[in-house]
Amino acid sequence: MAMAGRRLPRKLKKRPRIVQKKLDEITVDLYKVPDEADTGKW
Repeated sequence: MAMAGRRLPRKLKKRPRIVQKKLDEITVDLYKVPDEADTGKW
């Protein structure tokens, strides 16, 4: 309430279906980095 300056709504708004699908597709595998990646060091 202090940040918004007003009370929060009782009922939360749902995300659009497209946005929720994108969030569901995000997995740990997307963040994995190969161990022997070429880092550009000299």
